[in-house]
Amino acid sequence: MNRCAVVVPIGPNCRPEFVLDTLDSVDFYCPDRNLILVDDSRKGTGGLVAKGRGAEVIVVSEMGLAGGLFGSLALGFEAALRSPFDVLVRLDTDALITDGRFAPEAAAFFTANPNVGSLGSYKFGYSGTRRSLTQPRRRLLWEMTGGALSNPRLAAHLASLTVSALRNGYKLGESIMGGVALYSRTAVERLSEAGALQDSRVTQSNLQEDHLFALWLAALNLHLADFGTDHDELPMGAKHVGLPAHPSHLIEKRKALVHSTRRFGDLDESAIRSLFREDRMKRDARSSTTELS
Repeated sequence: MNRCAVVVPIGPNCRPEFVLDTLDSVDFYCPDRNLILVDDSRKGTGGLVAKGRGAEVIVVSEMGLAGGLFGSLALGFEAALRSPFDVLVRLDTDALITDGRFAPEAAAFFTANPNVGSLGSYKFGYSGTRRSLTQPRRRLLWEMTGGALSNPRLAAHLASLTVSALRNGYKLGESIMGGVALYSRTAVERLSEAGALQDSRVTQSNLQEDHLFALWLAALNLHLADFGTDHDELPMGAKHVGLPAHPSHLIEKRKALVHSTRRFGDLDESAIRSLFREDRMKRDARSSTTELS
């Protein structure tokens, strides 16, 4: 069994019943885990959903998205380092764990590829098409140039990171899609040692947090890798907006980390979660029957 650290950011618009369902999926498929909730809900949602789970709740105040979310997650990553883990799971509240296979497979991948720091939806989306770098590339270039007038300190810092990253093969705007992503312990340790997890400058950026993590990783010569599409047997099934395929398809393919539960075709979030919850219940019943026999 590979121990996981699971870091979940909770925003002000999260519905507690959906967060509870996501955490139930964590508890079912990752019984050996450290659970860290970074609560930016401003109404105590983190404490509410953490009851009885042995979770650590870190309350932050109006950090928001983009660079602010980077800062929130950085606190969670730093907290994770206080306990052993092999794989860190960054999990949005509209993501689910749907099979436990990802942990040993990710741990084995990181061991075989120590230069890779993060796994997820990287070069290719679930359908196999290339993910576009256009928007984050434009945002990064603007913050290093035009943005220098309003925030010269941030512009100089991003430029320095980008120069280091480019030397290591970084492509402007690349990232692991942030809704669900995996990090090696080595990567989290190196981010901490380099000061990335204490970086108050990038928290002022309007770049999305997944692009900022990718930039920092590349500056440290840590690379990214794809970890699941519809055309392979790897364990992730992720898309930026909506679920990438019908829940039954993802279950059949044993996709183990899925995003986003908010919609698929005519299915709303409640219906999508219900189908995955039914699968958990079936697995639990089969496991109980096996133990009794």
